[in-house]
Amino acid sequence: ILKIIKMKVKIFNKSIGEFDDIIVSSDLHLNHEMLLKYRPFKSVEEMNESIINRINVMCGQQDLLLILGDTMMGDKDYQGFFDRLICKNIIILHGNHTNRNRLNECETLFTGDYVELLIDKKFVVCSHYPIIQWNGREKGSYHLFGHLHGDTPGIVKELVKERCMDVGLDTNLLFPYTWDEIDRKLSKKEIGKIERHG
Repeated sequence: ILKIIKMKVKIFNKSIGEFDDIIVSSDLHLNHEMLLKYRPFKSVEEMNESIINRINVMCGQQDLLLILGDTMMGDKDYQGFFDRLICKNIIILHGNHTNRNRLNECETLFTGDYVELLIDKKFVVCSHYPIIQWNGREKGSYHLFGHLHGDTPGIVKELVKERCMDVGLDTNLLFPYTWDEIDRKLSKKEIGKIERHG
């Protein structure tokens, strides 16, 4: 008998439950016609359907879905999007294209600009944007972000040598990441050095 070990998750040190898996992504950009130049779809409808199907294949009812901003453009029917997902355990962050009022009306486990998670004793800082000095950086914490669509301008080239990563949909062949993939990648990276600050 295969026994699934549930992952315990806390938000800002408050338990939100145990989950079979954690699926993470950012920058879905549903309804965003301009991204058809960079993504292999013929229409926005095809892109939307493909992204929703990929999430549903990976993320079940007993899982946690973490989206780090920029979920959709145009008609921002967040609730309509959530209703199409199998997983209802959702943490979603604001991005630079978010309609905050509409998103904040939706029922989620957490909605905000920034969140700190404890995932099976691993401290994880999440935001839409990359942070140079994230909480616990020099103690080995992880930092997950989006916004860049896989670009690594200037300082980000140095930053991603440490335990942080862009989890945007465009960085993973338009699939979300599993927690195991993230943990495997980041656990091999160097821990940030202690820097003096005032």
